[in-house]
Amino acid sequence: MHERPEKSTGADAQQPSPAASFHGVRYQVSDVQRHLVGRRNLALLLVLCTAPASGQAPVQVDACAVPDGVDRDHDGLSDECERELARAFAPHLVVRSGGCDWDESVSPHRIGGGYRFAVEPYGDAVRIAYLPAYFVDCGWSGWKCYLPGVDCSPHAGDSEFMLVEVRSASDARTWTAERLYLSAHCFGRSGSRCRWYDAGELAEFQWIDGAPIIWVAEGRHANYPSERACDEGHHSIDTCDRHDARFRFPVDGHTQNIGSSAHPTPSTGCITGRMTGSSRAVPDAVECMWSVGASFGGWQAVDDGATGYWRYLYEVAGLRDK
Repeated sequence: MHERPEKSTGADAQQPSPAASFHGVRYQVSDVQRHLVGRRNLALLLVLCTAPASGQAPVQVDACAVPDGVDRDHDGLSDECERELARAFAPHLVVRSGGCDWDESVSPHRIGGGYRFAVEPYGDAVRIAYLPAYFVDCGWSGWKCYLPGVDCSPHAGDSEFMLVEVRSASDARTWTAERLYLSAHCFGRSGSRCRWYDAGELAEFQWIDGAPIIWVAEGRHANYPSERACDEGHHSIDTCDRHDARFRFPVDGHTQNIGSSAHPTPSTGCITGRMTGSSRAVPDAVECMWSVGASFGGWQAVDDGATGYWRYLYEVAGLRDK
């Protein structure tokens, strides 16, 4: 935080409120705000203060109105349209910085992951799947680990999943998010909060320019529409009450697009740790995201107990080619 200006005793005693800098953006912060929220909550305030609750506003994606273009997965949407849709609706993720999963080798800093996406038509809509492919699950810590039946141990990878279903106007240029799916302890024995959010339920989210804000639980990375929902998640074992950072799901290039089950990218349908470009993943670790029943040893390649993305892509998103 910046130093507070000294008070003046003259007629010009009114000074601007002290400035705070957060992730490269400067904000004016009043003394009242400082006293009310404290250091940690002030950081959270700055995370959210640029997040207007504007609802799922329409987004213009000009690339989808162009009839021609390379279409490597042969689904009727050009690669450029798919990338721009994924970029336009990429979720803003509210997280806690500094954990075992935090990656400061990239900018902006974020939870370490492979970050892939898939975009395919689904009826008269388009489904955009976001696969963060987190390199490690930090597990839980604290009092909850003393509860019977609670396993706080970390995992060697974490296949969380977010899906945005969008629909376009007749011009194929204006798009709006109409449904969301968030993973939260999916395919487990108990406490799953994996679900679709439809119609009026989308009011539970905050939005920035048509893209949702999603709260990612500390340690286990379960996804929720709000801080309150996070703190109530998984029998109140999940928590978001120490979150102090926000980053957007990165969509940078076509290599992040995993294609479709019939025409995957790469052609093998398998992603290796080496392909992620990160030293946080074991180079020879591999996940075959479109292969039904494929085992996944996590990005640390130490076991085969991690959930594979094929279950989300087929069982949740319904993206299996007909």
